[in-house]
Amino acid sequence: MIHAAKFIKFNDTKIEKIIKQILKKNKIKFKSQKWINDYRVDFFIPSCNLIVEADGQWSHGDPRIFGPNDIIQGHRIAKNKWNYDKNRDKYLKSLGYKVIRFWEKEIKKETDLVEEKIKTALNFKS
Repeated sequence: MIHAAKFIKFNDTKIEKIIKQILKKNKIKFKSQKWINDYRVDFFIPSCNLIVEADGQWSHGDPRIFGPNDIIQGHRIAKNKWNYDKNRDKYLKSLGYKVIRFWEKEIKKETDLVEEKIKTALNFKS
C-alpha cells in the first residue's frame, strides 16, 4: 500500500502553499511531499536535514480545539493521531532529521512568526 502511494501526486493544501511561499521567498531549497522511508513529509530541506510539517486543525486534531477522544477526519480519534504524529517524529529524529510542526492557525494568522521559526531552525540570521 505504501509503495503504491509513493507514486500518487499530492496537491498542496492552502497551508502548504503558504509554507512553500515562505521557503521560496527566502530562497530555501526544498523538496515537497518527500518520502522518507514509509513517511511522506510536507517539506524537506536537505541542506540541514530539516522537515517542516503543516498540520491542519481538523486533519491532525489541534488540541486547542479537540479533546483526546474527539473524532477527527470523520473516523479517527484525536489522541491516536497525536500519538501517530509523535511516534513518526521520534522515528524521523532517530534517523537524524530535525522536525518542526506548525498548526494551520499559526500558518494563516502568524505567518511572520512561522517564517522566523523556520529561519531559526535553519540557523539564519535575521
